Amino acid sequence: MFPSLILLAGGLLLRLVLWHGAPSGTPLAAPLLWGLLADLGFALLLALPLTSRPTRRAGSFERRTRWDGGWRAGLLLALRTLLWALWLAWLLGQYFYFSEFGTRPDQIVLDYLFYTGEVTGNVWESYPTGWLAAGAALLALALAALERAAARPRRRALFGPKVGRFLWLLIACGLIAASIGVEPPMVTGDRIARELARNGAASLAEAALTGELDYRAHYTSLPSARADALVERWMADAPGDRGSVGPASPVMRRIEPPPRPEREGEAVKARALRPNVILIVAESLGTELTARGRASGTGRPSLTPAFDKLSERGLLFTRLYATGTRTARALEGALASFPPIPGNAIVRLASQRPVTTLATVLGARGYESVFLYGGSLGFDNMRDFLKASGFTRLEEQVGAKAPGTFATSWGAADEFLFDRLLDELRHARSREKPLFLTALTVSNHRPFLFPEGRVGGRQRTREGAVAYADYALGRLFEAAEREGLLEETLFAIIGDHGPRSYTRDSLPTDAHRVPFLLLGAGIERGESPVIGSTIDVAPTLLARLGEPYVAPFFGRDLGQLSGGGAALIQDKHDVGLILPEGLVALGFNRGDYFAPLDAHDVRGAALPAAPGDKRVEQAAALMQVAYDAWMAGLLNPARAGPPREDLLELAPR
Repeated sequence: MFPSLILLAGGLLLRLVLWHGAPSGTPLAAPLLWGLLADLGFALLLALPLTSRPTRRAGSFERRTRWDGGWRAGLLLALRTLLWALWLAWLLGQYFYFSEFGTRPDQIVLDYLFYTGEVTGNVWESYPTGWLAAGAALLALALAALERAAARPRRRALFGPKVGRFLWLLIACGLIAASIGVEPPMVTGDRIARELARNGAASLAEAALTGELDYRAHYTSLPSARADALVERWMADAPGDRGSVGPASPVMRRIEPPPRPEREGEAVKARALRPNVILIVAESLGTELTARGRASGTGRPSLTPAFDKLSERGLLFTRLYATGTRTARALEGALASFPPIPGNAIVRLASQRPVTTLATVLGARGYESVFLYGGSLGFDNMRDFLKASGFTRLEEQVGAKAPGTFATSWGAADEFLFDRLLDELRHARSREKPLFLTALTVSNHRPFLFPEGRVGGRQRTREGAVAYADYALGRLFEAAEREGLLEETLFAIIGDHGPRSYTRDSLPTDAHRVPFLLLGAGIERGESPVIGSTIDVAPTLLARLGEPYVAPFFGRDLGQLSGGGAALIQDKHDVGLILPEGLVALGFNRGDYFAPLDAHDVRGAALPAAPGDKRVEQAAALMQVAYDAWMAGLLNPARAGPPREDLLELAPR
């Protein structure tokens, strides 16, 4: 019993520590009670190898000993110490994971198992790993010694040892099976309390079982004709939408945005109104870090003065939401304009399947499509996705290994990535061929290390990393303006997602809210409060070029939308549609609800959605049609049919 009691006590202590750092008002009693039940099965199962004792036979009798002597005792003590050390490492890992992501181990942990180089280096650089390992080893040795001291000779049991172990195992497995995939009923609606109540191993097992989900099996669905009609109506709200191009792919649509007008003095005039297009996907650049977010939220000074100055010179969309809280979701949304269907992002699934993206559309216009990243593109299957997405050149580890540069285990510092971006723009000017370039940054990512002497922020802190990333961004645009590159380039800056959420809500919108800024060639100054998400980035950029195109994009041009707009988001197993009046959520196993939401992401009480709610139907239609399109391969550029002359001509000049 001693190992089981220690395992249960460890789970209890971990919940108390996590609760201490949770938002005020988070309940404690219910998560502790449900957590005890969730831990019990795992405590019984994991205690089996710790409660096993060596045996030796004497004639026809089996005599059990507490601890055999000699080398066997030393080996047994070492093995038990190792088991306790692994358990302590699991507890520590859960603590740091919860501190970073606000959740128990989930799909991210499973993903990270395939990228041990980046993850191991990141952990080593982020935490005092050596001291933690030494402390865990000493504590594990102490637990093994206590277990030895607590061992008692066995008395006559009701069952034999084999039957007893079988019953023990049966009870443990039954309790574990009952805890996987079950929502704690006492903490429904409180995300943090729900995560506190869960068992970490059960959460990880659930993630493994639900990485790829059948939409219709778990979410509200509609008859196909009804879903198609609702999506058709959704797209009709986008100016320039001319409908589907044919039955080969009902989601492949023809868009004819208004022609882009000439402006006096524009350097792009001589280039037939075809500016370079640069999309900067900034790691963890949440609205809450900017002047706009600080003014409406914490009231603290902005951490992004350079970005704030750039915002005054361009068009800033103030209510844009990342479709997810992973970079893979940002690439899926911004490049492919694809909704965040439940399960994995298509970036992680698209190893061999061609996908229509911004690179595909602009490549047909004669643009060279380049992707720059300071880290490894093997992470999250990005390399395979980008190869299948129309990019003609992929550059990874940019600036990570050159002399005089700075890099962490995650990748090169942003300033060196931006230096390469400037070189690409200069090269494009010299050969008079337009460039579409996507740059993915890494500096605002743990371990939060950056070159010394650039900013005053402290190393290994979020604030210091944000200050450096902002410095590097400002440095890029100072150079671009100095060389006249700003006037002939359309720049777009968007955060891939925000920092971790500090709210107790399911589908935490604060972690999704990111700035979206357009500036450069022909961009008017101003702000737009229209609601949108990363799936609207590609249509909004293409509308600024004023050229018609065919693509299976679910997003719309935010600059021309009627009404207040809408945003699709996803977190864990829930997906949602943000509307001007609030948040519509499609819960796992059809637990749909609606919650009022204001412009500052302050949420009202959630209420179960009524049957036939039109808002729920719209959200369900978008997700269902997107899921079907992906499964049927309808995002393939070949589905658009042969190139048409009227779509390959440039917009009127």
